[in-house]
Amino acid sequence: MKKKITLLLSALFLFCTLIKAQSWSELGGLNGSAVHGIYSVCSDASGNIYAGGNFTNSSGNRYVAKYNGSNWSELGGLNGLAANYTIYSICCDVSGNIYAAGHFTNSSGKRYVAIYDGNAWSELGGLNGLSANSNIYSVCSDASGNIYVAGDFTNSSGNWYVAKYNGSSWSELGGLNGLAANWSITSVCSDASGNIYAAGAFSNSSGKCYVAKYNGSSW
Repeated sequence: MKKKITLLLSALFLFCTLIKAQSWSELGGLNGSAVHGIYSVCSDASGNIYAGGNFTNSSGNRYVAKYNGSNWSELGGLNGLAANYTIYSICCDVSGNIYAAGHFTNSSGKRYVAIYDGNAWSELGGLNGLSANSNIYSVCSDASGNIYVAGDFTNSSGNWYVAKYNGSSWSELGGLNGLAANWSITSVCSDASGNIYAAGAFSNSSGKCYVAKYNGSSW
């Protein structure tokens, strides 16, 4: 009996140790980031962690925060991005570039996708390359480095769509009204085969929300 109790206590100790080892902790330690309103987080191939949201720097601008394994910093330096409104989504591509999008606008008052290439922030596709007329809620990349965004912005027909950047220009994925979503798209992602998925508040002919798939030629 004593041996059984000893084995039971040993097993319990091991279980508690494993549970403790798998517990959550605050990245960077207590108040390491010291921010509020984080809406998106991603990592790169080197293990760096990035966060974006409604938090601001000492100048009152929104920014992307980077954790390099030991401390947090403002990606691109103080006011490198200087977003004037909320950052809703960030992602990293296969080359290590960081992308940010959301409610923030360029000098023309248009929403855009910001890219950090390791040295500086710039507008993806140049000034008004995308020229989104409302918020961008989601940004992602595929294995080939193409960038996709979706949100509350609409095309010339007033339909919501997924925009694609192929490295040189922006286009509507699937062509004009290829998806023709009837309401906002809140999330977009890519799988290992390059298919693109979109979902949000838009609905089908039955009035039900659904996940739309783009297989490379059609939705």
